[in-house]
Amino acid sequence: VFLYCFCAHSVIMYIRVKIYSGRDGDPYTAIVDGANVAFFGRGVVDYHHVKTVVEGLEKMGERVLVILPEKYLQRKFYIRKGNVQELDDRDWSIVEDLIEDKKVYEVRKRCLDDYYWMLASVSDQTAARKGMEIDVPPNDQKVRWPGTRPMIVSNDQMR
Repeated sequence: VFLYCFCAHSVIMYIRVKIYSGRDGDPYTAIVDGANVAFFGRGVVDYHHVKTVVEGLEKMGERVLVILPEKYLQRKFYIRKGNVQELDDRDWSIVEDLIEDKKVYEVRKRCLDDYYWMLASVSDQTAARKGMEIDVPPNDQKVRWPGTRPMIVSNDQMR
């Protein structure tokens, strides 16, 4: 019970501080499910996947936030029982850049990162928007994907 309360509190604080009202800066228009993007097709964490997605979205004019569990922001971590992954210099450099550029939100241990990106996808970002419309119309001249913002980038099938 304590664990669930702790995680629920963390999610509520995340929404209040990071997404809704307590954050300065432009609103996020793309939320990346970092763990699923990093694991895509390999069975190990590959931050080059995350970097490619972030750079692609930014080239299209999106402001990106990557949601990642705390353990994947370490140099060495367990990926499954008995298997440890240590990030090489290339991947570690990507992690450091994401943190330095404030493009990552670190989910506490024992909390499900999926809750964070799901809630971020329906956030209003009232303070950050400052009344500005962040959705993209179908006839956008900047070649951005049309639709409601923030968008989600994930390969999670939510089984």
